[in-house]
Amino acid sequence: MQWFRNLQTRTKMISLISVMSIFLIGVGFIGCYASHRITGAMNDLYQQNLLAVMQLNAMRANVRALESLQVETMIPTLAPERGRAVLAEIQTRWGELNASIESFMKLPVARSDKDKLEQARKELMAAREGRKAIVELVAAGKKDAAYAE
Repeated sequence: MQWFRNLQTRTKMISLISVMSIFLIGVGFIGCYASHRITGAMNDLYQQNLLAVMQLNAMRANVRALESLQVETMIPTLAPERGRAVLAEIQTRWGELNASIESFMKLPVARSDKDKLEQARKELMAAREGRKAIVELVAAGKKDAAYAE
């Protein structure tokens, strides 16, 4: 340790500043690297989980609205103007639901979930055809047949 005491003050200060700079650069590099990894993980989380949840929520909201509108169309005392407005709203909701389904099917999914998604899509298409038949019956003025359906 005697050799360190024999160094000039200027040399000691330069060596201290050099060592501190190296540590500071190391800490900064580790921080930037960790920040980059966290950003990548957050993007993966958003792409794989959050977008799917958002699409499912949009589909759920449209399906519930369609159910409500279809029940409203079958009300016997419904005014004709309101009936036309409800049918137009149903068509709009169908379009939104179809767009949600298509964008959901484009999202990346695990292979184990592919079969479940395809089965859910088939069931949704079957339900859509049934609801479409009900709307057509109501639009044709056959509310009793729509109730039976």
